[in-house]
Amino acid sequence: MKIFHPEILSKAGLRIDARKNSNASPTPLHVHHGVELVYVYSGAGTTAIDGTSYPITKGTVCLIPEGLTHHYTTEHPFRFYNILFGFDVFSPPELAELRALPMMASLFFDAGKNGARTLSLMPTQHLLFEFTAENLIHEVGAPNVFSLVRAKALVKELLILIARKAQEPRQAFCARPSRAFIRMLGFVHEHYTEKVSLGQVAAAGGLSEKYASVVFQESAGKSFVDYLTQLRLDMAKHLLKTSDAPIIEIAFRCGFNDASYFTLQFKRDTHQTPRQFRHQAITKSL
Repeated sequence: MKIFHPEILSKAGLRIDARKNSNASPTPLHVHHGVELVYVYSGAGTTAIDGTSYPITKGTVCLIPEGLTHHYTTEHPFRFYNILFGFDVFSPPELAELRALPMMASLFFDAGKNGARTLSLMPTQHLLFEFTAENLIHEVGAPNVFSLVRAKALVKELLILIARKAQEPRQAFCARPSRAFIRMLGFVHEHYTEKVSLGQVAAAGGLSEKYASVVFQESAGKSFVDYLTQLRLDMAKHLLKTSDAPIIEIAFRCGFNDASYFTLQFKRDTHQTPRQFRHQAITKSL
């Protein structure tokens, strides 16, 4: 079994390495002498971490603590950021500070088979993760006297983003998702802000509409329409909290083509209108 060492891969000779990859073929079973973060920014596939399979789509971040076996397969060639590091790059006080953060210990230090292994980031979190990863790639690719300090700070930023996301409720999929479902899920995550039909999703999975509906329900635990609506609503909530964009603009940006329908679905989900939700979020932040 192949073992990857961050300090060998890194041009800086650090226990931190970051790179951007594209893959269309399976990877063999391997293990890392360090922590691995894999963030998918395009495509879909399946990853197996410590013997458990998970679907991976646009926005998925895989968390692989040191010593756990890992491999993945692709349903569509996918592009991803690959980040490797050892926690020993941090000083004892820095390490203690990280371990004290909510979720950090269970995700990376005391992780057992039941620990979170994949998380799905929101689209706005995609931008933050990718921006930070690009900066990290630059630091380890063109090392100088500032590289170690900056690289450690960037790794911390990524870990904090992941820990915050891990505190949120997680979507549970079936234990062994089918290849057709993974393809369909990948299509939904790539196009949910657009007009998406069951026919398009079924075609992405190579299934009839009727069978695609059954597969999606069994694999995601909810119908395609409910899953798509929830994905859009989650994004809308985030934008209502973090931007001052008009509500109708947020509705359209999240894939709702009818403002009244958006308000109806939003009230069903939160028991509040979008305006009430935003006002409450602003009040809590004061």
